[in-house]
Amino acid sequence: MLEFLIGILNSKIVTFYLKTIGCNIGKGFRWYNYAIENILIISTSSQDRKDIEICVKTINRNVEVHYQTNKINRILYECLELASNEIDFLENQ
Repeated sequence: MLEFLIGILNSKIVTFYLKTIGCNIGKGFRWYNYAIENILIISTSSQDRKDIEICVKTINRNVEVHYQTNKINRILYECLELASNEIDFLENQ
């Protein structure tokens, strides 16, 4: 379960959310408790959850980091049924 949460929290969707509601302080962002407390934990199938956990475990071994990160994002895009223009927007942030 921890790997699943790590995968979601490091996804482009959550990063976009945090950048949108966070306060830019020059070298990074500051987030307030309410922002963190309101992060959407995306509902996924048990297979998607397992796939995300496997991706995170692979990333933790420093193997195929870019590929695995993109795979997590693709799984979450499908779960949220994002349109191609929405995916393009997130990918280009």
